[in-house]
Amino acid sequence: GTYQMSSAFDVVVSKANSSSANYRLAAKISTAPPANVSWLVSNTPLTNTGYTTLDTADSYGQAVTKTLQVQVYFTVPAQALAETITFLATAN
Repeated sequence: GTYQMSSAFDVVVSKANSSSANYRLAAKISTAPPANVSWLVSNTPLTNTGYTTLDTADSYGQAVTKTLQVQVYFTVPAQALAETITFLATAN
């Protein structure tokens, strides 16, 4: 089995000097997690090998609520878990 820790947060992207109507949101983690540990944003697993698309057409200036999740199997030994998550907003 697994247990999961989660917390909601908002993403707000502003634009300047762009005629783009909306943006694509992606994210990645900085390092590979320990075995049987997964980092997710709104049920989408993240990797350290490249950006994972979270949304394809979000509106500028509007709060988009996401949920950060960490899933850990019961077999993972006690340890501190830390990760850096990089978000990328790309104009469409």
